[in-house]
Amino acid sequence: MNKRLLIITTSFAPENEIGSVRMTKLTKYLVRLGYDITVVSPELHEISRIDNSLLSKEIRSIKKYNISQSSWFIKIFLKKRNTMLKKQSASNYIKPKQGGNNIQVLKAFIYSHLQFLYTIIRNLDWKRKVVGFIKDNFIESQFDIVLSSYPSLASHWSANWVRKNNIAKIWLADFRDPINYEINSSWLKLKINTYFQNKILNQADYATCVSVDLFKKFNSRYHYKLKYLPNGFDNEDLESDLCDSKSDKNKLKLTFCYVGSLYGGARNLCSFFKAINSMKTEDSFNIDTIKLIYAGKEFEELYRQASEFNLTSILENKGSVSRSESIKIQNCSDVIVVVTWNTEKDQGILTGKLFECFLTKTIVLGIVNGNVPKSEFKNIITRVNGGFSIEDSSLEYEKEFDDLKSFIYQKVIEKQKTRYVSSQYNANVEEFNYKNITLQLSSYFNKN
Repeated sequence: MNKRLLIITTSFAPENEIGSVRMTKLTKYLVRLGYDITVVSPELHEISRIDNSLLSKEIRSIKKYNISQSSWFIKIFLKKRNTMLKKQSASNYIKPKQGGNNIQVLKAFIYSHLQFLYTIIRNLDWKRKVVGFIKDNFIESQFDIVLSSYPSLASHWSANWVRKNNIAKIWLADFRDPINYEINSSWLKLKINTYFQNKILNQADYATCVSVDLFKKFNSRYHYKLKYLPNGFDNEDLESDLCDSKSDKNKLKLTFCYVGSLYGGARNLCSFFKAINSMKTEDSFNIDTIKLIYAGKEFEELYRQASEFNLTSILENKGSVSRSESIKIQNCSDVIVVVTWNTEKDQGILTGKLFECFLTKTIVLGIVNGNVPKSEFKNIITRVNGGFSIEDSSLEYEKEFDDLKSFIYQKVIEKQKTRYVSSQYNANVEEFNYKNITLQLSSYFNKN
């Protein structure tokens, strides 16, 4: 008999968020492996962005239930928060602006803790609604496995209830992100989040996380439960997202793109802008041969970073776009800029945008902020021969910076000569194909 799997997640198709891709793609390929799947996810609300390209025939075939927040939560909290987010992203509220005065710093501190409190209330509320739904609709031993996915405490809390009440035999807790990231976290928030994470790991039968270095974020007492399960790409996404015309790539400008969040400046492209600025003084380099396309909600932050190097003229803002449009922008660019961070306290941060580069086989320019070199992010780009990466904390930063300038200059020359820039990915990239990642996940299930 096919294994019966209950998935509880707060990010799922057709929501147009990077967090929804992981569970949606795993579900798609688990269906192809013959799993009988039921998904419980939230009801989308007024500012939810939709990406119908995620709705493959496999996703349309599963049993899916959308559970809303309670009416009192929507009325008191959600509508007010959505109104605020129409003005700017949550990251911009909770991170003080560079050079801000004491009042601005205090406002950011207050917003940060209100956001944390809001998150706890939202998760408690949704967990209560999910448990009520499961009580009314499912019976003991209805499922072999319950799979819950973070980011969302409510998903894990609900799955714990399912496992404790024998509605599923096994509970696997998936951590797309650890709960206890330290960036933008106060001592109190970090303490509470670490408590939540330890409790979930203690109660779950198994857990997965997206990078090997992320194991350091989890209590070593529970490492025997942890399994490596990376994020990835789905080749079938390209079927409808190819460039309409190669004319975009045939233009003489070397086109870079950055798509997604800058987390209020926690991700910065300063090494890139510094390199371009340094090259401006060289007779052999023409700034008009460079363009950086941005797609997302934080163009103001990118503009601020570029303005420090007098490079705002190379920017082109596409605004907030759908996932399919984002993939199209990346596919029609010559180089995709991807930024992450690697610090003593937060290592192994592998943004899902990296794997969209692997999908389009577009050259990656990786930038690693933070104070710890030799990141897993850089190692992966090297292993798949995906492009070039520079670490702000590199022990050989000056050499890497010169190499970055050479990399950019070579790509400019190649574009001018051939009107095309070629990539050289190797077979290692297939490790990150969701088809293969799902086989890995299934092997964890089959050991039980």
